[in-house]
Amino acid sequence: MDLSLVHSAICTVGRLTPNGINLLGTCFLINKPGIFVTTSHVTNHNDNNLIVTITPSEIKISDYQDTSNTAMRYFNAHIVEDDPIHDICLLKCYIINLYNPIVISSTDNVNVSDKICIIGYPHCIHGRHVLTYQETIIGAKIL
Repeated sequence: MDLSLVHSAICTVGRLTPNGINLLGTCFLINKPGIFVTTSHVTNHNDNNLIVTITPSEIKISDYQDTSNTAMRYFNAHIVEDDPIHDICLLKCYIINLYNPIVISSTDNVNVSDKICIIGYPHCIHGRHVLTYQETIIGAKIL
């Protein structure tokens, strides 16, 4: 997988507070203008002061990431659809010049023992805005 452009599609969801930005989790741009997907539990079904933060384009996942740099571009977001049963949430953000280079697939297209990758900001809720890449193997498919 070519990781050189993932930073343009993988972002974080946050909330503006009087003390700054409170990061909540990872979201990613899908192949529809300004539509991001995250999990329902990240937004807690509430789009009050919800934002999407964009990583600067000069930062690449394979480079060293400076955790002391807290400068972020962010855009207001609102919930378009929220499905807490399936833990998925669609966000709308009015951003131009962003596109998703990542092919999004379905769980119907993977099998037990297939290798997949996971890209995101798993530690952003702890203040570490670091884009990470992990691989795993599908161990089971559950309805």
